[in-house]
This record gives sequence, C-alpha cells and structure tokens, in this order.
Amino acid sequence: MEQRDSADQREIAVMDGAEALETRLCDVWVMPDGRPGAAWRGLVFPLADGDRIDISQSAVPVQACRAATRTARSRYAVISGATEAYVLVEGDRVAADAAAVALRGAGIKVLRIGRYLGDPPAGVTPDWFIRIAAVADEAIDAALAGVFDRSANDPAPSLQELRVRLLETDLLAARQREAGLQADLARLRQRAADTAEEATFQQALAEEALSEEQRLRALAEAQAAAPVPRPAVPARLQEEVALVLTTLLPKLQLLRDSATVVAVEFAGRRALWRALGELHTSAMPPAGWKKIHAADGWWERHVSNGQDDAGRVYARRGDGGGWGVLVSHKGDQPRDLAWLARQ
Repeated sequence: MEQRDSADQREIAVMDGAEALETRLCDVWVMPDGRPGAAWRGLVFPLADGDRIDISQSAVPVQACRAATRTARSRYAVISGATEAYVLVEGDRVAADAAAVALRGAGIKVLRIGRYLGDPPAGVTPDWFIRIAAVADEAIDAALAGVFDRSANDPAPSLQELRVRLLETDLLAARQREAGLQADLARLRQRAADTAEEATFQQALAEEALSEEQRLRALAEAQAAAPVPRPAVPARLQEEVALVLTTLLPKLQLLRDSATVVAVEFAGRRALWRALGELHTSAMPPAGWKKIHAADGWWERHVSNGQDDAGRVYARRGDGGGWGVLVSHKGDQPRDLAWLARQ
C-alpha cells in the first residue's frame, strides 16, 4: 500500500515492556486492522491508553498504514452486476457499517459486508465491500450522500444514535430476510430427498443470524466524512475473466454475477482457473466436486480465493455439452443453494 503523509503527531511514551525508554514526538497512523498506532524507527506499534507504545509488541511497516485522519476522508465506488452490486468503501469498519446503515435506511437490500481483496480502482483504495441487491447508481449516491458528503462542520452521529439506526434498519431487513429464507427452505424441503441437506440449510440460517448479531455488537462510532467525488471503477478484471472464458474455456458459461465476484472477492485466481480448466475438459465433474442433493444436477467445489478456502464454485451440465458455472463465497451459500434449487 502506498505510504501517505501523516496528518497527526503526538508526544508518545516509548516503552519496552515495563521499562520506559523515551518520550518523543511520533507520527500517528491507522494500522491495517483499524487500531491507532504510532511510528517509531520505521515501524508502527499499537497505541495504548495514555499515548504509550510498547516496542516488545508486534508492529507493522509504516507503508502498510494510512494517515490517522483517513477515516474522515472515506471514499466509495460501485461495481454493478446483473442482479447484485458491490459498494467499495475506503476507510475502517466504522465507515463500512455507517454506509451499510445508510443503504438499508434507503430501502436497499444489504447482503453482506467483507474485506475487499481485488485490485484498487482508480482514485480509491477500498478496504471493505458491501454486497447489495442491484439498484440504480443514483439510488446508491443518494443513500450515501449523508455519509460521504457531510460538511466538516456537521457533527458525526453519536455511537448511540448510530446503533439505534442500525438496529432499526437491521431489524426490518432481518425480518424480510427471514421471510425469504423460510420460503426458500420450504421449497428445498419439497425437492430434497436427503433430510440431512435440510438440516444443513437450517444450520446455515442459524449461523447467518448469529453472524448478524455479532456484527451489531461490534459497531463503533461513525466518523465524519469530507465531500469527495465517487470515482469510476475500471472493468479490467471483468475483462480478464471474460477473455479467459471466451479464449480458453469456451464450454463454460458464468452465471449471475460470477465475474464480479471473482474481481472483488478473489485476491488470487490460480486455484479457480485450475478448477474451471479441469471442469472444461470433463464430461463429468472431476475429483474434488461434491453432488448437491437439494439442487438436481448441481455439483459443488471449494476453492481458494487467495486468502482462505472460502471460495465456492457450483456447476451443472448443459444441454449442449458445456457447463453452467456459478462462482460465489461460502457466506452466500444459503441464498446460492436456494437459487440453484429454483433453476
């Protein structure tokens, strides 16, 4: 990550465990995990209460951090897909949560929040993505105007105010999501021959509800944001995916927003291309694919997204001898299984 000029300096007490080494003026940064830190001899150490750092703790290079005022200058960009879209947010998790609250408050369905793993678009370095149901860009801009275009003189909402807004909007969204998932579950019950698949779907539903509750507990106070234009997002990665498919894997057809998922949620795509290449040359799913009992004719495979094994690929043999392929993430598995069952 490109180093940025620090906008804040403080008198920092430098400690080595219990031993005080010195007190000096240090640059203050935001560490990659969102914690404040202070720079000492080229490294950034976590900043403790009383403006202290302990050099016996782990540290990160200054180049991996951003200026302490970065959260007040959060930007966003949008990648639109056929049925869903990604809002890419630059800043800490507080900025992403504040944006999600604003989107839900505008009636836009928020599906998931996660770390952005793709290449940075021009003019913005995203830290988070918010996956939403596809809407017009104008609706997204209007919803986020109060988050990213607020004047510096306008006070940021307090932690209590933000939490109340989040709870109100998320309660409504959770009820709508539960109603949709229950309807999908009813359809799966009718089509599933294996009762174990139904139990798996029930567990996924419970885990999603638990994850939502945990995210609400972690909400922190939103920061003020300076007015900045939203940059356009280049389609280089989507073009790369389309080029690979048309020239090297013509028997595969990506479904829904698979190309966008690959561009946003895959830090590395080698494992994905290998799996799709094996599928392209096979009349039957090769080793490593698992049959989905709740969705007739569909097969599933886990693949690395460049960071972990959270990538998911679903495939079904087509009438012309090719394969229909859906690339997704394990966090979206309940919705994906319901969609596959309806095809």
